[in-house]
Amino acid sequence: MRMLNDDFLRQVMETNYVAPMMLTRQLLSRSAIRAGGSILFLSSIAAVTGTVGLGPYAGSKAALIGTMRPLALEIAKRGIRANALAPGIVETPLTTVDASWFEGIRKRYPLDVGQPEDVAWACLYFLSDASKKVTGTVFSLDGGIEYA
Repeated sequence: MRMLNDDFLRQVMETNYVAPMMLTRQLLSRSAIRAGGSILFLSSIAAVTGTVGLGPYAGSKAALIGTMRPLALEIAKRGIRANALAPGIVETPLTTVDASWFEGIRKRYPLDVGQPEDVAWACLYFLSDASKKVTGTVFSLDGGIEYA
């Protein structure tokens, strides 16, 4: 927290929380999501794990979760669902820049770290009729990592 400044915090919150909220508001106000539709927020397990050095990021992702449940209850009367997906580390070029760090993290995941297609499959479930009775939930896609 010593290194935290206003601009960085504002940028993280605007990117990870404010933008999804404003987009959701616009879509709902324009009736762009019909009955049977689904809203899925991409959160992170960082929202609940308390990972050192990720305070602003974790807070922004926790804010999505905190807003999602009341939203799900509000829009249920319109036949629209809202959920949040909370992935753990996903193997991408960004996460593998530091190979030794990444391999150390990978060892903590009993089912291995996520792949982009794992996130895509979970999104497909939540955005399809397969989850038509699921709303207000947070789904952890965390490979079985133990939370400290």
